[in-house]
Amino acid sequence: MIEALKQNKELWDLFSKREEYNPLISDQYQRFPYYLSKHRNILEPEVSKFLIGNGLNLEVESTKSRMPLRRFSRA
Repeated sequence: MIEALKQNKELWDLFSKREEYNPLISDQYQRFPYYLSKHRNILEPEVSKFLIGNGLNLEVESTKSRMPLRRFSRA
C-alpha cells in the first residue's frame, strides 16, 4: 500500500509533509506557516481517499470495551 502511495509524487509529498522540511520562512515557534502551503484544503482527506480507494480496510474498536471517561465538575 505504501509503495502505491510513493509512486504518486503529489500525494506522497502531501502525506510526508515534504514542504515543511527546510522552509524559507517559519513562525516564532519554528513552524511552517500554513499560508505558504500548496495544500490549502485541510478538510479534504486526499491521501485517505487514495488509500481507501486502493483497498485499505479500516476497523474501528468498539467503545464498549473501553472504560468510560470521567467527567469532572468545577466546584
